[in-house]
Amino acid sequence: MARRERPSRPGLAIAGHNTFNKSIIVQPLNTAMASDELRLQALRLLEANPELTQRELASALGVSLGRTNYCLRALIDRGLVKAENFRRNPNKRAYLYTLTPKGASEKAALAVRFLRRKEREHRELLAEIETLRAEVAGQGDVSSGGDSNDRGM
Repeated sequence: MARRERPSRPGLAIAGHNTFNKSIIVQPLNTAMASDELRLQALRLLEANPELTQRELASALGVSLGRTNYCLRALIDRGLVKAENFRRNPNKRAYLYTLTPKGASEKAALAVRFLRRKEREHRELLAEIETLRAEVAGQGDVSSGGDSNDRGM
């Protein structure tokens, strides 16, 4: 049976909602993303926008609502996030998700680990680029702009 491809997920833009802090830039997450990165992105978004619904958070993270609920429950169970009902909100199912002091510390630790990993990946990428440049230079007169059919057009 042929495998159906999933439609691409939107980024932070959610139709009809203007509640996001636009200074927070989050790339959509893929399903293979490490749980640390998902937690970091969720903590960043909740810190900037504590009034986000789970559906909005799921859309911003680019993951399913079920995965978002699971992640949020784990953050609450670990004492990193506190969920409070809006007292004056007519929608009694609306929650305010706030980071606890432990959550702020965990967010900082996750950010440090994420930064170190990305710096390592950057160094590895630079080394690979240098290897490729040396390989191309060793091949003689090779155009860097495409194959020979593209020249002069």
